[in-house]
Amino acid sequence: AATTGLSYQVGSGELIDGIDEAIVGTAPGETKTFTSKLVAGEFAGQDAEIAVTVQSVKVRELPEADDDFAQLASEFDTIGELRENLRERVALSKKMQQGVQARDKVLDALLETTEVPLPATVVDAEIEMRAHDAVHAFDHDDAKFNEYLESQGRTREEFDTEVREEAEKAVKTQLVLDSIADAENVNVSDQELTERIIYQAQRFGISPDEYVNRAQQSGQLGAIFADVRRGKAL
Repeated sequence: AATTGLSYQVGSGELIDGIDEAIVGTAPGETKTFTSKLVAGEFAGQDAEIAVTVQSVKVRELPEADDDFAQLASEFDTIGELRENLRERVALSKKMQQGVQARDKVLDALLETTEVPLPATVVDAEIEMRAHDAVHAFDHDDAKFNEYLESQGRTREEFDTEVREEAEKAVKTQLVLDSIADAENVNVSDQELTERIIYQAQRFGISPDEYVNRAQQSGQLGAIFADVRRGKAL
């Protein structure tokens, strides 16, 4: 196998193990050979001899962090104002991350201390949906999907076990949060539902109207409502 004219950033780890050590210090026109383990294809797991020729070397030059850069890259006039804004944004992001982590720990504690009988049909449907989504990316070709799993050092049996565990946890989560929502009389306002629809539409890059139409056609509006209600319950 071979390729030419490929742009590669040293240290990015986006190609193959060992290439950084081989090409660092190499001048344009030089060729280096190294050995690396293949991670995909019919020879996955075997060592291969790889030759790499450096055609050219480029260095990324960053602009000076000064007032001119601040005016070019942001709405601020000075680098000091830009730095202060970045500090505030990073601090807010950290607080949000802490909130999400705390919420997840609360949920894990709830699931550990609550016994919930899981309906087999619901769990099986969740498993089927998750497995379908995973294989969908490989044109529903099980052989290609299994080959991908092998390249990741996993077996189909391990994948199936993980999917079942994730499905059981998802169903248990839904049942527990639905019970809490019922007990606490949690309601969802039109505004809250609209906000979720707008957020989801932006994620998929479509208009809110189109997202609602698709949700109606697939019978998912109820699921969106339930998801917002469970989030409020948590």
